[in-house]
Amino acid sequence: MNNNIVNFNSVDYNNIDKKLFINPLMDTRLYGKQIILKMIENIYINEELPEFHNIMITDKNRGYVKIYDNGKWKTDNINTINLVLDGVITHSKTILDELNIKYINNNKAKSRINTSKKYVDLCDLEHLADLEDEQEQDEINNNERIKRCKDFREMVFKDTINLFHDNKNIILKPKNHKIVELD
Repeated sequence: MNNNIVNFNSVDYNNIDKKLFINPLMDTRLYGKQIILKMIENIYINEELPEFHNIMITDKNRGYVKIYDNGKWKTDNINTINLVLDGVITHSKTILDELNIKYINNNKAKSRINTSKKYVDLCDLEHLADLEDEQEQDEINNNERIKRCKDFREMVFKDTINLFHDNKNIILKPKNHKIVELD
């Protein structure tokens, strides 16, 4: 087993190259769920970052994931995928705030940042909770926006399951095997 894999519950997104977030957020070819899925892929299914190959789904129909924890693969509930989504969403909000400051006078970049923010918000459980609170407290009818957030989050959740399942071969690939040549 590879001792360099980061424990699933110990991923610190602040220690991950910001470009892995910035590129999908600013890529005008990506829209909707593609933005979020690309960030997840950039981190967890990136052959150049085997240390983050710490979650996999070998059989998506059983409702379980395997997470790496202290040198062992442990079985966990499929809802663990929500931890991946929440971590990526929370960190991408920070990155979007930084990009907003960096490109304050660039209308083209601001437009793209706003597009990405819209989809990040749609997948953000805090944003959903705010919409629900607004509706309760102010008696604003947010039913359509709430439904859209829930539907979008569910779609991204299911596609993330497929992403991890379809790329399990990358995560299962042996890592750090050194070939030693004898003279």
